[in-house]
Amino acid sequence: MFRLSVCVLLVTVLCGCDGWLIGGPCKYRDTPGVATIVSVEPADPTDNNCTNDPVEVIFDFAPDDPDVGDLEATRFSLTISSGTNPPLSWVTAEGLEVGTEHPCMRRDITRGTCTPIIYTFTEVDYDAAAEQCYQETPEAFTMSVVPGEMNDTIVGQRCVLLVTVEDEAAGSGEEEAVTITATANDADITIQPQQIAPGEVCEITVVPQDVGEIIPDDNMDQPYGQGHEILVEITGQQSGAEETATVSLNLLPGDDDLEPYATEMRDRFIPYLAANHPELGITEETQWTPSIVKPHILVVSHYLFFSEEWEMGVMWHIMIPPYDWTRIYLRHRYDHVAPQYGFEISSVAADPPEQPHEYEVPEEVDR
Repeated sequence: MFRLSVCVLLVTVLCGCDGWLIGGPCKYRDTPGVATIVSVEPADPTDNNCTNDPVEVIFDFAPDDPDVGDLEATRFSLTISSGTNPPLSWVTAEGLEVGTEHPCMRRDITRGTCTPIIYTFTEVDYDAAAEQCYQETPEAFTMSVVPGEMNDTIVGQRCVLLVTVEDEAAGSGEEEAVTITATANDADITIQPQQIAPGEVCEITVVPQDVGEIIPDDNMDQPYGQGHEILVEITGQQSGAEETATVSLNLLPGDDDLEPYATEMRDRFIPYLAANHPELGITEETQWTPSIVKPHILVVSHYLFFSEEWEMGVMWHIMIPPYDWTRIYLRHRYDHVAPQYGFEISSVAADPPEQPHEYEVPEEVDR
């Protein structure tokens, strides 16, 4: 623990030595008063500074007793730990802002050769200041969210946002988890998992609520018009470091009438996956949670299914044979942002029926 000194006025001693005087025993006369913060500015790099964003805090002192007005003083520095300029984080936490007033004790020496005058802010936490003075700066991290926006959503849709982080300490064995939180207007939110490290994926599921009638406005920036905007505010926190992101969802009128056919298309691939890719663990017993995606797109329909391990994107081409293909991709949840597998049935109505085959893996998920 650092030995704490308080706000000190350095004076010139009669012996001709400048600075702090050491000696005792000493006695002081205490004068209570109020300190008013005059300025908070970045400290001169040549000063005695904390390593964490040091600032010079200047204050004026006025005694409570008007009869000792001669003890009024101006423009002194608030310092900690033997005259050290304090860290900005502590100054901010203690509310030491320009113009604010704080109880302060002035102590004038009456016997001994210790520091002649000492100013103590009586309601601030000097221990916290000392701890923060040389505290290691939190490792910076970056946070990414996929997708950056969704311009076609409807009430009840599972809008799944994928969050990843990268840390400056990645690979050092000292990575610390980042806590993810999120809020949104007019929507229900679930976050899984709530803490992630580099290489892991957090899924934020946003389900738009019924907001009443929506009449989209024509808008060149939105392919289906501008509906009701849902703003998802995402925050990542790690040891004091913080990153934020905002994702806009464009809520439009519409219903999900694709689930039965999407389920039929999904199930055409299940026996093939169970027989040819048992390592995936996908069988007819696998349970899936359905959700429409891109509900207003034409020609090619899109749908999503989520099992405990996998996200499956299902697409089908609404055309006559032999152009009536259907495709799926698979993304392993919680550790991948992009799909790892792609499969296709070239024609749904082919006779005899076509078997699935591997297909080019999409570069990104459907949203």
